[in-house]
Amino acid sequence: MQTFKKIFWCLNILLVIFTLLVYISPFINPKEIWQFSLFGLFYPFALISNLVFLLFWALQKDKSAFLSLFCILLGFNYIFSFFSVNFSTSKKGITPTKVISYNIGSKKKHIQKGFKKVFEEFLLREDPTIFATQEYPSIEFYDRIPAYKHRVRKGTACLISKTPFLDSGGGVFPNSRNNAYAWADTKIKNKTYRFYSIHFQS
Repeated sequence: MQTFKKIFWCLNILLVIFTLLVYISPFINPKEIWQFSLFGLFYPFALISNLVFLLFWALQKDKSAFLSLFCILLGFNYIFSFFSVNFSTSKKGITPTKVISYNIGSKKKHIQKGFKKVFEEFLLREDPTIFATQEYPSIEFYDRIPAYKHRVRKGTACLISKTPFLDSGGGVFPNSRNNAYAWADTKIKNKTYRFYSIHFQS
């Protein structure tokens, strides 16, 4: 049992280190180290894993439980970033922010008769604040829709927005032409949010 606890303790330490990397990822400029920006996507996994370790040590009545407890409390604000908690029943005056991601997919769609018109109608009908696309060949297409004048494109990944970008960037993944990512920071209701459009290999 003692050997098992030592292994579990080592795994717990590795998890805490990984969770700390998740916590600091929003403060690392993707232009300098783009890999760090991906750590933030794993917060739900890190949170659940720390809860499992916390429960295990608590059942064992072991003080090691404080390690994961401290780690969870350290990133307490992240819980509300990933999981919406709203105790207010009134929605008066709230303007929702709509985000859509659309992988256009097959290049054949780009040359199909009437596709651009259908796509434009879809965008105007859905009216998102932020629109992320993958595998659409021409960013100039959005010139036809003046509301989306804020844009960033890297490779096949594109972000367009009604709200101005505070900063933006992206890149193409190594040894690939189609796999790319674009990101942009924008302010919505006095808060700064970072959005991604990412195309992985399929």
